[in-house]
Amino acid sequence: EWLNPIVNALDVDYAKEFVLTSEYLDLYTKEQLLGLAKEAKSNAFTKDELSKKAALVEAILKRAPKGFIPKDFQKAGRVSA
Repeated sequence: EWLNPIVNALDVDYAKEFVLTSEYLDLYTKEQLLGLAKEAKSNAFTKDELSKKAALVEAILKRAPKGFIPKDFQKAGRVSA
């Protein structure tokens, strides 16, 4: 709650500032990663890519469209008190 006024004052442009990284994706469970991949419209994975979370993260990073911002991340900036 206290962070909202600060975020609003900074007027962050997520399209310019956000970069999808392996560190960010590591916060997701494997199941959540599959949902994120679907959201990014990059969900045709090989058996090997689906076998381990790390391989899935790398596949998403390779296939996600440039400038992709997860909806969950966008929502985090719009949380109201």
